[in-house]
Amino acid sequence: MKHGDRTIIYRKIRNHRGSSLITVLVVITVLMVIVLSVLAVSYQYFMTQATDMYEQKCRETAYSLSQELKGEIVGKKYNGYEEQAASTNELWMYLRETIAQDDDSTAVNVWPYYDDSGERKTNDSEDYIYDLSKWKKASGLAEAKRYFNLKPTSTGDDLLNEELPLTSVCMYWEPGKYSNSVSGIRLHVIVSCQMGDYIYTIRDVYHLETDAYVDPEADNTTYVHGIVNPLTEIYKYQRWEWCYDGEE
Repeated sequence: MKHGDRTIIYRKIRNHRGSSLITVLVVITVLMVIVLSVLAVSYQYFMTQATDMYEQKCRETAYSLSQELKGEIVGKKYNGYEEQAASTNELWMYLRETIAQDDDSTAVNVWPYYDDSGERKTNDSEDYIYDLSKWKKASGLAEAKRYFNLKPTSTGDDLLNEELPLTSVCMYWEPGKYSNSVSGIRLHVIVSCQMGDYIYTIRDVYHLETDAYVDPEADNTTYVHGIVNPLTEIYKYQRWEWCYDGEE
Protein backbone atom coordinates (compact mmCIF):
# COMPACT_ATOMS: atom_id res chain seq x y z
CA MET A 1 0.00 0.00 0.00
CA LYS A 2 2.71 2.46 0.90
CA HIS A 3 4.58 1.71 -2.29
CA GLY A 4 1.40 2.31 -4.26
CA ASP A 5 0.74 5.63 -2.44
CA ARG A 6 4.21 6.90 -3.36
CA THR A 7 3.59 6.13 -7.03
CA ILE A 8 0.33 8.05 -7.01
CA ILE A 9 1.94 11.04 -5.30
CA TYR A 10 4.84 11.03 -7.80
CA ARG A 11 2.46 11.01 -10.71
CA LYS A 12 0.54 13.95 -9.21
CA ILE A 13 3.77 15.92 -8.83
CA ARG A 14 4.71 15.25 -12.47
CA ASN A 15 1.27 16.33 -13.64
CA HIS A 16 1.56 19.51 -11.55
CA ARG A 17 4.96 20.34 -13.07
CA GLY A 18 3.51 19.98 -16.61
CA SER A 19 0.68 22.39 -15.89
CA SER A 20 3.13 24.88 -14.39
CA LEU A 21 5.23 24.81 -17.56
CA ILE A 22 2.15 25.54 -19.65
CA THR A 23 1.28 28.44 -17.37
CA VAL A 24 4.80 29.87 -17.72
CA LEU A 25 4.62 29.60 -21.52
CA VAL A 26 1.26 31.37 -21.57
CA VAL A 27 2.62 34.18 -19.39
CA ILE A 28 5.71 34.55 -21.59
CA THR A 29 3.51 34.62 -24.72
CA VAL A 30 1.30 37.32 -23.22
CA LEU A 31 4.35 39.37 -22.24
CA MET A 32 5.81 39.02 -25.74
CA VAL A 33 2.53 40.22 -27.26
CA ILE A 34 2.52 43.22 -24.92
CA VAL A 35 6.17 44.05 -25.69
CA LEU A 36 5.62 43.73 -29.44
CA SER A 37 2.52 45.91 -29.21
CA VAL A 38 4.46 48.57 -27.32
CA LEU A 39 7.27 48.41 -29.90
CA ALA A 40 4.75 48.74 -32.75
CA VAL A 41 3.14 51.77 -31.11
CA SER A 42 6.57 53.29 -30.43
CA TYR A 43 7.67 52.71 -34.03
CA GLN A 44 4.47 54.25 -35.37
CA TYR A 45 4.98 57.26 -33.10
CA PHE A 46 8.60 57.54 -34.22
CA MET A 47 7.63 57.40 -37.90
CA THR A 48 4.94 60.03 -37.33
CA GLN A 49 7.44 62.30 -35.61
CA ALA A 50 10.01 61.67 -38.36
CA THR A 51 7.43 62.48 -41.05
CA ASP A 52 6.46 65.68 -39.25
CA MET A 53 10.14 66.60 -39.00
CA TYR A 54 10.66 65.88 -42.71
CA GLU A 55 7.63 67.98 -43.64
CA GLN A 56 8.78 70.92 -41.56
CA LYS A 57 12.36 70.69 -42.82
CA CYS A 58 11.23 70.41 -46.46
CA ARG A 59 8.85 73.35 -46.13
CA GLU A 60 11.49 75.55 -44.53
CA THR A 61 14.16 74.62 -47.07
CA ALA A 62 11.88 75.06 -50.11
CA TYR A 63 10.48 78.35 -48.83
CA SER A 64 13.93 79.77 -48.01
CA LEU A 65 15.26 78.85 -51.44
CA SER A 66 12.21 80.24 -53.27
CA GLN A 67 12.60 83.53 -51.40
CA GLU A 68 16.29 83.65 -52.25
CA LEU A 69 15.55 83.06 -55.93
CA LYS A 70 12.83 85.71 -55.86
CA GLY A 71 15.33 88.21 -54.50
CA GLU A 72 17.79 87.33 -57.26
CA ILE A 73 15.18 87.60 -60.03
CA VAL A 74 13.03 90.61 -59.08
CA GLY A 75 15.33 92.31 -56.61
CA LYS A 76 17.91 93.31 -59.20
CA LYS A 77 17.08 96.52 -61.02
CA TYR A 78 19.71 98.20 -63.16
CA ASN A 79 19.87 101.83 -64.25
CA GLY A 80 22.11 101.30 -67.27
CA TYR A 81 23.95 98.71 -69.32
CA GLU A 82 27.29 99.29 -67.58
CA GLU A 83 25.70 98.59 -64.24
CA GLN A 84 24.03 95.51 -65.68
CA ALA A 85 27.28 94.20 -67.19
CA ALA A 86 29.11 94.68 -63.88
CA SER A 87 26.51 92.67 -61.96
CA THR A 88 27.53 89.53 -60.11
CA ASN A 89 23.97 88.19 -60.23
CA GLU A 90 24.57 85.17 -62.44
CA LEU A 91 20.98 83.93 -62.31
CA TRP A 92 19.56 87.22 -63.60
CA MET A 93 22.24 87.37 -66.29
CA TYR A 94 21.58 83.77 -67.24
CA LEU A 95 17.91 84.56 -67.80
CA ARG A 96 18.76 87.74 -69.71
CA GLU A 97 21.18 86.02 -72.07
CA THR A 98 19.48 82.65 -72.53
CA ILE A 99 15.78 83.43 -72.91
CA ALA A 100 14.51 84.53 -76.36
CA GLN A 101 17.67 83.61 -78.25
CA ASP A 102 17.38 82.79 -81.94
CA ASP A 103 17.75 79.12 -82.79
CA ASP A 104 20.73 79.37 -85.13
CA SER A 105 24.37 78.33 -85.28
CA THR A 106 25.59 81.36 -83.31
CA ALA A 107 23.34 80.73 -80.33
CA VAL A 108 24.81 78.73 -77.49
CA ASN A 109 22.72 76.49 -75.29
CA VAL A 110 19.43 77.70 -76.75
CA TRP A 111 16.60 77.39 -74.25
CA PRO A 112 13.39 76.29 -76.02
CA TYR A 113 10.11 77.84 -74.94
CA TYR A 114 6.91 76.10 -73.96
CA ASP A 115 3.71 77.19 -75.70
CA ASP A 116 0.24 75.71 -75.85
CA SER A 117 -1.61 78.95 -76.64
CA GLY A 118 -3.08 80.21 -79.90
CA GLU A 119 -1.97 82.87 -82.38
CA ARG A 120 -0.20 86.06 -81.36
CA LYS A 121 -0.32 89.58 -82.74
CA THR A 122 2.46 92.14 -83.20
CA ASN A 123 3.10 95.16 -81.04
CA ASP A 124 3.40 98.23 -83.29
CA SER A 125 4.82 100.38 -80.50
CA GLU A 126 7.71 98.01 -79.72
CA ASP A 127 11.17 99.54 -80.23
CA TYR A 128 13.23 96.39 -79.69
CA ILE A 129 12.13 93.91 -82.31
CA TYR A 130 12.24 90.14 -81.91
CA ASP A 131 11.05 87.33 -84.14
CA LEU A 132 9.28 84.55 -82.30
CA SER A 133 9.47 82.31 -85.37
CA LYS A 134 13.26 82.16 -84.90
CA TRP A 135 13.04 80.94 -81.34
CA LYS A 136 13.19 77.24 -80.62
CA LYS A 137 9.85 75.80 -79.56
CA ALA A 138 9.90 72.79 -77.25
CA SER A 139 8.04 69.70 -78.40
CA GLY A 140 6.50 69.48 -74.94
CA LEU A 141 6.80 70.71 -71.38
CA ALA A 142 9.49 68.16 -70.52
CA GLU A 143 11.85 69.55 -73.18
CA ALA A 144 11.21 73.14 -72.08
CA LYS A 145 12.21 72.49 -68.47
CA ARG A 146 15.70 73.09 -67.16
CA TYR A 147 16.82 71.58 -63.88
CA PHE A 148 19.35 72.79 -61.35
CA ASN A 149 20.16 70.40 -58.51
CA LEU A 150 21.58 71.72 -55.26
CA LYS A 151 23.86 69.17 -53.62
CA PRO A 152 24.18 69.48 -49.83
CA THR A 153 27.59 69.39 -48.22
CA SER A 154 28.49 65.84 -47.17
CA THR A 155 28.63 65.15 -43.43
CA GLY A 156 31.13 62.34 -43.91
CA ASP A 157 28.60 59.85 -42.56
CA ASP A 158 26.51 57.84 -45.04
CA LEU A 159 23.64 57.47 -42.58
CA LEU A 160 23.49 61.18 -41.85
CA ASN A 161 23.80 62.02 -45.54
CA GLU A 162 20.55 60.15 -46.15
CA GLU A 163 18.83 62.63 -43.81
CA LEU A 164 20.00 65.71 -45.72
CA PRO A 165 17.33 67.47 -47.80
CA LEU A 166 17.61 67.00 -51.59
CA THR A 167 16.70 70.25 -53.32
CA SER A 168 16.15 71.00 -56.99
CA VAL A 169 15.03 74.00 -59.06
CA CYS A 170 13.14 73.61 -62.34
CA MET A 171 12.51 76.51 -64.73
CA TYR A 172 10.69 76.99 -68.01
CA TRP A 173 9.40 80.02 -69.91
CA GLU A 174 6.52 80.97 -72.16
CA PRO A 175 6.34 83.81 -74.73
CA GLY A 176 4.08 86.80 -74.12
CA LYS A 177 1.11 87.80 -76.23
CA TYR A 178 3.19 89.52 -78.94
CA SER A 179 5.24 87.73 -81.59
CA ASN A 180 7.78 90.56 -81.94
CA SER A 181 8.37 91.38 -78.28
CA VAL A 182 9.80 89.79 -75.14
CA SER A 183 7.61 91.89 -72.87
CA GLY A 184 5.10 89.66 -71.13
CA ILE A 185 7.25 86.52 -71.13
CA ARG A 186 6.28 84.29 -68.22
CA LEU A 187 8.93 82.48 -66.20
CA HIS A 188 7.97 79.48 -64.09
CA VAL A 189 10.24 78.53 -61.19
CA ILE A 190 9.56 75.27 -59.36
CA VAL A 191 11.45 74.56 -56.12
CA SER A 192 11.27 71.02 -54.73
CA CYS A 193 12.73 69.61 -51.53
CA GLN A 194 12.75 65.93 -50.56
CA MET A 195 13.54 64.19 -47.29
CA GLY A 196 12.83 60.50 -47.02
CA ASP A 197 9.58 59.81 -48.85
CA TYR A 198 8.25 63.34 -48.36
CA ILE A 199 8.44 66.00 -51.10
CA TYR A 200 7.39 69.66 -50.79
CA THR A 201 7.10 71.89 -53.86
CA ILE A 202 6.65 75.64 -54.40
CA ARG A 203 5.69 76.95 -57.86
CA ASP A 204 6.32 80.65 -58.51
CA VAL A 205 5.49 82.65 -61.63
CA TYR A 206 7.14 85.84 -62.92
CA HIS A 207 6.48 88.03 -65.94
CA LEU A 208 8.87 90.26 -67.86
CA GLU A 209 8.51 94.00 -68.41
CA THR A 210 10.87 95.95 -70.68
CA ASP A 211 11.76 99.49 -71.64
CA ALA A 212 14.93 101.37 -72.60
CA TYR A 213 17.78 102.51 -70.41
CA VAL A 214 17.96 106.28 -70.09
CA ASP A 215 21.20 106.84 -71.94
CA PRO A 216 22.17 109.56 -74.43
CA GLU A 217 23.89 106.93 -76.55
CA ALA A 218 20.96 104.52 -76.47
CA ASP A 219 20.30 102.89 -79.82
CA ASN A 220 17.76 100.13 -80.15
CA THR A 221 19.79 98.49 -82.91
CA THR A 222 22.94 98.02 -80.82
CA TYR A 223 23.81 94.46 -79.84
CA VAL A 224 26.44 93.22 -77.39
CA HIS A 225 27.73 89.76 -76.56
CA GLY A 226 26.55 88.12 -73.36
CA ILE A 227 28.56 87.98 -70.15
CA VAL A 228 27.49 84.53 -68.95
CA ASN A 229 26.98 83.19 -72.51
CA PRO A 230 29.59 85.12 -74.53
CA LEU A 231 28.46 83.81 -77.93
CA THR A 232 24.90 85.05 -77.49
CA GLU A 233 23.77 88.56 -78.38
CA ILE A 234 21.37 90.87 -76.56
CA TYR A 235 20.14 94.41 -77.06
CA LYS A 236 22.56 96.63 -75.21
CA TYR A 237 20.12 99.33 -74.13
CA GLN A 238 16.99 97.30 -73.51
CA ARG A 239 16.09 97.19 -69.85
CA TRP A 240 14.62 93.96 -68.46
CA GLU A 241 12.69 93.79 -65.22
CA TRP A 242 11.05 90.70 -63.78
CA CYS A 243 7.88 91.04 -61.73
CA TYR A 244 6.55 88.46 -59.30
CA ASP A 245 3.02 87.22 -60.06
CA GLY A 246 2.66 84.80 -57.16
CA GLU A 247 2.39 81.07 -56.64
CA GLU A 248 0.68 78.76 -59.11
